[in-house]
Amino acid sequence: MMKKETKNSEIDKILKRHDIIKADIEFLKGGLKKKVDYEEFAALERRLALVESKIRR
Repeated sequence: MMKKETKNSEIDKILKRHDIIKADIEFLKGGLKKKVDYEEFAALERRLALVESKIRR
């Protein structure tokens, strides 16, 4: 079983990554508001799906 400090440390790391991922998503949203071609959109869509899957872990 993990120590309380270790759990808190892990939670802090997760929260920091979560904040970074949220910032990335906001950046992607801004990029999607601009006109992009299908290939660029597909690449952004894959990147967003990857970021979202990391949040769920």
